[in-house]
Amino acid sequence: MKWKKLPSWVKGGIIGGIIGIIPLIYVVIWLVILKNSTLSDIVLFPVNLVDNLLSTFLYSGGDMGGIIVLFIAPIFYFLIGALIGFIVGKLKKK
Repeated sequence: MKWKKLPSWVKGGIIGGIIGIIPLIYVVIWLVILKNSTLSDIVLFPVNLVDNLLSTFLYSGGDMGGIIVLFIAPIFYFLIGALIGFIVGKLKKK
């Protein structure tokens, strides 16, 4: 399916999912190559946001929790993007 023919909630979900996947790619590159970078706080902001939210409500934190959050973040941002896309689609139809 072409991008223009996709429903707006799917477009928003794809964009949100990409925003969630970028930190995951960065962490893999960081573990393999970089180890220390000044961009880590900026690039990992979406993951840190989800980590803070989940650590408050679901788990006590720690290394394993951070790894889990890395894989949950793209799903979380897909859902946020899909919701925003759904709202935008409803507003465009009016």
